[in-house]
Amino acid sequence: FRVLSADVSGRGHSPPLSTEQEYGYPSYVRMFKEWMSVVLSEIFKDDVPEVYWVGTSMGGLIGMMINASVGVPLINRLVLNDIGPFVSTVAIDRLKTYCGHPPTFNNDAEVKVYLKDIYAPFEPLTDEQWNFMVRVSVQKDGDKLKMRYDPRLTYQLRDAESKDMDLYESVWNKIPSDTKILLIRGETSDILTEDTANKMKETGPGLD
Repeated sequence: FRVLSADVSGRGHSPPLSTEQEYGYPSYVRMFKEWMSVVLSEIFKDDVPEVYWVGTSMGGLIGMMINASVGVPLINRLVLNDIGPFVSTVAIDRLKTYCGHPPTFNNDAEVKVYLKDIYAPFEPLTDEQWNFMVRVSVQKDGDKLKMRYDPRLTYQLRDAESKDMDLYESVWNKIPSDTKILLIRGETSDILTEDTANKMKETGPGLD
């Protein structure tokens, strides 16, 4: 496999966008469709292989929306990690408690305590895995540490009405049926519940 990993705008090592209004799924889908077109043609020329997309949470939603928007499997095989077309109000409200208000930290130990709190549903993780999460989640800010993302990118979630996110009709059922989809769910996940996983098997493109 040729593996390509991209940070969405305002996250990781990607630069922030000019305004908070630019952050949103329509922009992400457009940018990634353009990115895929350029990158695939540059690397593979006329011999483009099957595209496998591995997306966690927002990355999974972007992958679903890309295929739903074009009507053909631009992504041939889609791996969805801890995300589906439905997220409950309870889970969204938990995300809203920390999104858009990232604290600063004095050291890695404080970061680890914070991450263990907001990512409690990820348990159980080993100490080594938590240390990795710390390394990739923060960056230097003077003599402090801060989260490695632009806080403005959470404005849609922050200001949204508390209600379920239901994308069965608008996205899931529009994904081409020949898209091969593998779903990964953690037992304690509140983002991707067992009920949602079971419904995904029977609707839209189904699961492999």
